[in-house]
Amino acid sequence: MVLADGHQVHVSTKRSDVMEYSWTLRGHHVCKVTAYAAPPMSATVAYRQYDLFVDGMSYFRMPKVYELGVKGDHSAVARQPGITAGDTRTYDLKTGQYTDAPRTAQEVRSS
Repeated sequence: MVLADGHQVHVSTKRSDVMEYSWTLRGHHVCKVTAYAAPPMSATVAYRQYDLFVDGMSYFRMPKVYELGVKGDHSAVARQPGITAGDTRTYDLKTGQYTDAPRTAQEVRSS
């Protein structure tokens, strides 16, 4: 069973190894849930038994609450809020969209 905003959006009684379902939320946001019954015998580090995608982005790749609207230099040694490893985008709360992070120190100072 899949619930969204307290409402049931999907029920399945099939017994299969993978459950996958997509639906549209208010505001035309597409959600997709994927869940596996059991991990594979040789799971990789990146394997997840379940995942939720919102507009094509995995829940696990979304910014943390403390990172919203904060910009940082991706090349910095210390992790900066708003920048995740291997990702050069930040989430802008004002526009509600991801934007490319500044790439140079000069771009960081000018933003």
